[in-house]
Amino acid sequence: MYQTSEAYRKAIVQGARTAIGYIADINGNILLGQEQLQKIDIEASANSGEDLLPGSCLCDKLKITALDPTGTVTSLNWAGKEIVPYLGVETADGAETIPMGVFIATEPKVTNDCLVEIEAQDRACKLEIQWTTEKEHWPMTLSQLVHRACEVAGLEWGSETFPNSDLLIEMGAAVETTARAIVSYAAQIAGSFARMGRDGRLRFQWYTKTGREIGPESATRQMVAQYTVPVFDQVRVLTEEGDLGMLYPEMIESTHPFQITDNPLLFALSTSSKEEQQTALKAIYDQVSQITYAPLELNCQGDPSFEPGDIITVRNRYGEEIGLPIMEQRISYTGGLSMVIKSLGSSSEKGVVQGPLTESVIALRKRANVLQRELDFTRSEIKEVSYAADAIVTEVNEITQRVDGLVLSSSRTGGANLLKGSSARLGLEEWQVDGAVICDLSTEVYNDTAAGGCFILGLNGRLGQPVSTVVGKRYAWYCQYKLEEGASTAAYISHGSHRRELEATSKWKELTGSFVAETPEVLIEAMVEGGTLCIADWTITQGDVCTAWQQAQNEIDAGGVKITSKGINITKEKDPFQAVFDNQQVRFRNADTGADVAYFNKDSGRIRRLSALGEFTVQQPDEESGALRVIPVDGGAFFVIND
Repeated sequence: MYQTSEAYRKAIVQGARTAIGYIADINGNILLGQEQLQKIDIEASANSGEDLLPGSCLCDKLKITALDPTGTVTSLNWAGKEIVPYLGVETADGAETIPMGVFIATEPKVTNDCLVEIEAQDRACKLEIQWTTEKEHWPMTLSQLVHRACEVAGLEWGSETFPNSDLLIEMGAAVETTARAIVSYAAQIAGSFARMGRDGRLRFQWYTKTGREIGPESATRQMVAQYTVPVFDQVRVLTEEGDLGMLYPEMIESTHPFQITDNPLLFALSTSSKEEQQTALKAIYDQVSQITYAPLELNCQGDPSFEPGDIITVRNRYGEEIGLPIMEQRISYTGGLSMVIKSLGSSSEKGVVQGPLTESVIALRKRANVLQRELDFTRSEIKEVSYAADAIVTEVNEITQRVDGLVLSSSRTGGANLLKGSSARLGLEEWQVDGAVICDLSTEVYNDTAAGGCFILGLNGRLGQPVSTVVGKRYAWYCQYKLEEGASTAAYISHGSHRRELEATSKWKELTGSFVAETPEVLIEAMVEGGTLCIADWTITQGDVCTAWQQAQNEIDAGGVKITSKGINITKEKDPFQAVFDNQQVRFRNADTGADVAYFNKDSGRIRRLSALGEFTVQQPDEESGALRVIPVDGGAFFVIND
């Protein structure tokens, strides 16, 4: 975990916080600022596969989406450039940002006239270099071997010491391989995983308690396995051909051993003394046998100081706590910060756990990956969790269950937002409006908000919408706002009887909260007097916590296509016409002149210019006689009346 100030730790857990994100070079020079960035996504992992596995050596991945209307961003020489993403928050002591690692960028991709995407991997990608170890000077210690692998790959080593660092490796380990494979073998013997640090140096790490926690006010969803992954109770060293006879501790009946299979750095150990074997295996055992947990996936507010290898405490609203060793992490910056962190693992019924290198070895030798795993737990999107004695009762609105390849799932269109038209991209039709209120869909707002639009209230502006609720149920809310003061300014947002005064701010500020519904209908309202209030991403959902914008149920806004419960509106810039389909009308309009090309309602229809290719008939409904028909023929047309 990255060390932060007390001011940071207070600010990062606040519902109302101002997030910071930018991209710099390794010297700290800013390449992309907040005004250019649309999104930063960072995926990091300490574990390969679906079990707790020492020996992983993986690259973190970075994806940047930036605004580039003038081509300035793409003109920079990105390919091969080392860059550092910084994420953080405004604190009481000023801005505090955290380096997220050193990444090597690829050539940017232009997705349209204004947006550019840049992908990158951290320095661990350099470990893919080929390495013929038989040319090295043997024997060498495990520490010397890892240092040499870093030299070959052009990396710096960052761990001062680690388990089995002085273990002597003989010439028998020499193979045609890659630096990554050697580092993975070494990490397995150290009972660790290998990761690049935030300073761009390679380290061996293991899961460590941090003393940090995530409470219910910061979490939006959690999925918990209904079992606990048992601790490793023994370490065994094997080859694919058979057992090498090395295990620790001996003379026990193991139920969940950690098996190291076909690790060439341990082959010579089989000829060493019993004492040397036991010392080496004990060092691995002491490292990996200290962790037990229930697999958990958590969606929550983003905290850039967390990283894979941290063990944090997740606490629910009932005060129950569960430890989460972070094995995989994805953190996103879109003006705010959100995060998905998870731990993985199989139940004890799934048998022994093998090292990650075994999968590659078996796949290579047998031309097929014969190692298969099945996930033995139900993944649930949890709305409410209650605890009674030893039982856990979960109320869920989505269940995905894997049983012999069968997948059961449910989904819905739109999101869970109870506010309609919250993106401001659908206009003000769903809202009660007084005074000066407009919708702002400018490029600046599009870049700074998840919804892509905001409402601007000026002078004595008021914006409101009644929302249907269930009396006694708790509802969570989220929004972003900016408030420009005048000579005398007052502004607030309210959710029923729960009112919150707003302070002036020139930057987007996040707000979250919750309330218990006291009536079947609650008025959601924002108001300003003597100033200008911008409000965006307003979301109301049933539950305890809401930290991100969602669309309303059965409401979709996808660029120029808008779908609501009232109909479909297709309006795209530079298209020749606009189309509206709803339960009142069907309208096609010339986008240049504004004139209707075709219009139909329940009683009549109008078409500006009509060409009938084939026979044209005018008649009373269900009465073929007495009709007018125009029948085209070669060189002209027949007009047939009363036939």
